[in-house]
Amino acid sequence: MTNAAPLPICWVTDQDVRYGQGFGYSRANRALKAATFAAGAVEDRHARVAFHFTYPPAYRPIPGRFNVLMTMYESTELPPWFARRFADADALIVPSPWVRDVFARYTDRPIAVVSLGFNERHWVGIDRDKPRQRVFRPPLPAEARLSLDAPELRPS
Repeated sequence: MTNAAPLPICWVTDQDVRYGQGFGYSRANRALKAATFAAGAVEDRHARVAFHFTYPPAYRPIPGRFNVLMTMYESTELPPWFARRFADADALIVPSPWVRDVFARYTDRPIAVVSLGFNERHWVGIDRDKPRQRVFRPPLPAEARLSLDAPELRPS
């Protein structure tokens, strides 16, 4: 075992989102941050390395730092704004080789794979019937959603 100095990290993403896309990132971010600092890293707002664990549209690099973006996406194609955000990062971290291979088509930045685990006490498997086939439909405009969800709020 070495006696290396602890790694100072500026942990940028401290959002606490309770809905939508950001909810999963918030929860995983808190767990990853706690594990990173429990393993010996030191939080330092002025550190050279700035770590961002977030959805790419929410990513904002810190000028003058080595910005590392840890993110993911579950599709074979990426929205165009992802590549623009990747260009602002010095390096990317993704949770699987599959995500690395998808992202590599959109950036020349280095991409490391760091698998994410899960807590078996929180994510317990259950036996259930196979779900019925679902058809994907694009999101409806707000007016259409209101008419379906709350007919009394329908625009006249």
